[in-house]
Amino acid sequence: MRITTYRLGERRIVQAGDGLWWEAHAGIGALQSGRCIVRGSLLFLFPSEREEPGYLKREFLESLHGLAEWDRTKYYCSNYSIHDCRSGRRLTDKEFFEWPRYRAVSIDHCDSWASVSRGNPHSLDARSFKLGQHEIIQRNGQWWWNTCSVSGTLREGRCAVEGEILFFGVCERAESGGLKESFLERFRHLPQWNSTNLFCPSCAIYDCRTGENLIGLEEDMHLAGPAVIPDGGVPIPFAKTASPLPLAMHSPPSAPFRTPRRSSCVDSTLSLLEGLAGKAFAEIHRMKEGVLKWRMRRKKRSLEMQNHRFHVKKWIAWGGVVILMVRFLLLFLHRLWECAGHHPEHHEHSADRHRRN
Repeated sequence: MRITTYRLGERRIVQAGDGLWWEAHAGIGALQSGRCIVRGSLLFLFPSEREEPGYLKREFLESLHGLAEWDRTKYYCSNYSIHDCRSGRRLTDKEFFEWPRYRAVSIDHCDSWASVSRGNPHSLDARSFKLGQHEIIQRNGQWWWNTCSVSGTLREGRCAVEGEILFFGVCERAESGGLKESFLERFRHLPQWNSTNLFCPSCAIYDCRTGENLIGLEEDMHLAGPAVIPDGGVPIPFAKTASPLPLAMHSPPSAPFRTPRRSSCVDSTLSLLEGLAGKAFAEIHRMKEGVLKWRMRRKKRSLEMQNHRFHVKKWIAWGGVVILMVRFLLLFLHRLWECAGHHPEHHEHSADRHRRN
């Protein structure tokens, strides 16, 4: 079986008979790996599936220097979320990996992640569709998304079709001022989006050569904001970022993706110290948690012992009360018995006196 390896940033891409795999350094002397899949001009990196002993970080990076750069795709994607366009359901990694080849999209789209003129997404020659609670607009080969929040703020940003998947970019502009009614009225008459089977509302897409994030910060893409769902649409999260984040690359296309050069000995020592410090902090945290749990158990036992003593004292008091009541009852019955025994003798003495008289 032929195995080919490539370099992609600080990852190793391995092409074997069973498909594509990525490998990366993790922790102290550890190596994590996961599957990859190519969709169009995108390389999707699946989450890590296994971790095994490997190299120190600097040693692993040095092992990548002699490998050829990954050039089968222009971009790679991580931290993604793929959904079905009809139901809005999120696909699992297994479903996405086994998803059949999609039909060819019947849309005119260019390289939407490249630098293009902004233009007006609401011009007369624009085509619009609806996908869940978003309006998808096309103008001059550039795709835009529009949505309206609960407060009536109209948000918009760019999107792109890559690998026959519709990707949503970050929010680039927010406009308020009585636009909710007009948006909903226009939205009701839009045709359904059917050019792709899948869409991706949150992801991080990088250029394979420069490592530049073409959508925006990863943490921004996973923040979902409130929005109106018109006519029972499927909810689709969107980024809260209102500041313009251009999708174009900021670095020159010719700039290669390079790792910083440092001394191997210093890097190995720093990695070792960082790992030891992390383990020490984790051990201290576990010790603190153990002491806290021990104190809680001791306090709980003390409270249980106090409750037990209280119940014992209570039953002793009630037992004393019952004993006193029984003694008083016996004394009362004894007095009654004595009174009942003296009355017949008194009647007999009275009868003898009458006879003598």
